[in-house]
Amino acid sequence: MSTKGFSVKFPESDTLSVTEAIDRFAEYVAIERGGSLETSRVYRYDLEMFFNYIGTIPAHIRSHHIRMFMTHLKTNKGYANSSIRRKLACLRSFFRFLNQEKLIPEDPTVGLATPKLGQSLPRAISPEDVKRLLWAAQNSEKNAIRSYTILQVLYSTGVRVSELCGMNIQDIDFGESTIRVRGKGNKERIVLLTVPAMNAIMEYVKYRPAEGPLFLSRRNRRLSPLTVQRTVRDIGKRAGITSKVTPHAIRHSFATHMLERGADVRVLQELLGHSNLATTQIYTHVSLAHERAVFQRTHPLAESEPEGAY
Repeated sequence: MSTKGFSVKFPESDTLSVTEAIDRFAEYVAIERGGSLETSRVYRYDLEMFFNYIGTIPAHIRSHHIRMFMTHLKTNKGYANSSIRRKLACLRSFFRFLNQEKLIPEDPTVGLATPKLGQSLPRAISPEDVKRLLWAAQNSEKNAIRSYTILQVLYSTGVRVSELCGMNIQDIDFGESTIRVRGKGNKERIVLLTVPAMNAIMEYVKYRPAEGPLFLSRRNRRLSPLTVQRTVRDIGKRAGITSKVTPHAIRHSFATHMLERGADVRVLQELLGHSNLATTQIYTHVSLAHERAVFQRTHPLAESEPEGAY
């Protein structure tokens, strides 16, 4: 979608197209701030990318649009953290300038915290690749039942790798298909088990004591997080998945797939063990990016230019 044709109404009852807004900002950067032609060119590119993705006028932009754009860059485009930070800095300068010049009613970047991009979410594993992972685990040469059960429990519950390793057989309610999990700060919660995960557990513990660690090493000791990480990584390679497969990536995929299928964010908060709802809402931005991609691909008018809308 081109930025040409968009316009914004501001208090003086004048109109300003997105193209002209970018032109004014580029001129400001070049003259007032002494920026080079290359700096103006990079800013233009970043701003055009933003408006092409969001598809609305500057006056309608809010902070959640900017967060959604940054998530899109990281999750769908694979941009490096440094590049995302630079684009965010460009958006801050642009909207601050428009607001100071009274060209937009408010600055959507005010109060917008800079994301901790160093701790960004991994790329979600597709449901099809999850099936490939499970197949590869089930058909692995060694520890097949343990590897398969680990993957089933990780994807069924979205638990952290430390929580998985801390699970005990006596924590499982076989009648209710639930398991008690000890999370951060030793907080306990109950998570649900899918039928395949429950079946895998019952097969795995068939010849084990009724109590003790759920997942054991070859020496009958509690499995370590490092061993689980290596197991998941090796299965990912065996399945032929090119992206990095980790327990955290599976947790991320669990959350993303749940939201894409209509899960309530507060229910997901409880399942993931987040003390702060804002942490869970990061996944809603990923889900919105997915919804936008589906909308743009399937709606008959999604790619159409607006006809005199502004």
